[in-house]
Amino acid sequence: MRHYAADYASIALRSSSSATKQARDKRGIRQGWQARTFVYEITYRSDRHNGPWIERTPVNLTAPTSQTLIDSPISPSRSERRGRLLSWDNITPGALGLIFNNYRRVISETADLQTGKSLIGSWLGNSLAIATGRLVLTLVVASLAGYALARLKFRGSRLLFAAALFSMTIPAQVTFVSNYLIFRDLSLLNTPWSVIVVFVASANVLLMKQFFEGFPREIEEAAIVDGANRFQVFCKIVLPNAKPALLVNAILAFQGAWNDFFWPLVLITSPPEALTIQVGLLSLRRSFGGVQGDWGLVLAGAFISIVPVVILFVLFQRHIVSTEFAKGTT
Repeated sequence: MRHYAADYASIALRSSSSATKQARDKRGIRQGWQARTFVYEITYRSDRHNGPWIERTPVNLTAPTSQTLIDSPISPSRSERRGRLLSWDNITPGALGLIFNNYRRVISETADLQTGKSLIGSWLGNSLAIATGRLVLTLVVASLAGYALARLKFRGSRLLFAAALFSMTIPAQVTFVSNYLIFRDLSLLNTPWSVIVVFVASANVLLMKQFFEGFPREIEEAAIVDGANRFQVFCKIVLPNAKPALLVNAILAFQGAWNDFFWPLVLITSPPEALTIQVGLLSLRRSFGGVQGDWGLVLAGAFISIVPVVILFVLFQRHIVSTEFAKGTT
């Protein structure tokens, strides 16, 4: 059972005043126009404490023919009919009603039609799980492949590196049919694993390879003389000193996975709580307002979606800046 403001709210004219305003007509001639200001008061007929909670109070004001609505203390949501019709989606008083109403709507209106449970939390959790999984997988693959290409000399290493560079030029849309069929045969569709493992780490491998090539070989040779094998040298000596490159790779991988839209849209289609936040924002545009879209709701959801990336950048900004500064001074 949902309560509507039209059943409980009433509007009344409290006062009006007239004034003359100077404005230019279509020919550019300055003329005086009669302006009139109206003050309206909206009240609820039910008791404030015992009555139902009204989440939103929409209002439409229509001016008579040959008149135009100029302005109001609360900016209207829409202006139609050349200024004769002004619409407010919500004039419920308070910060929650006037400022944070769309954020409240993102939480309350993104609900499963069958269970009634809000989906925004599930979408954020799915995006976080996918971004974390891809981050870990990217660091493992990029560090191992980058070190192998930088230090190990084997037949076909240059060809493998050239293939990795060439893969950076292939759009994901070219291979999505084959990847989709593979995940279908493996029964991984509509699971986070399908989105986690579909990634191309060529740029990350290139970054780690360049870092490892600049790492002093003498330190590795000294460890080998002391009896360490190649894998021990990599894990205990090289990798701990590669924190700047690993950190940059981690941030790029997390941001790329969090903002990824194409693969989650293709590989995860149901149930609604399995979607990521980026695909969920698309459902907001489709569900409210048709083709025109409820942009206030969509932009509020978009702002919520960028909060984790902003927090990540704020926490690791010092490391990113110091790494780039060190690269420029060496």
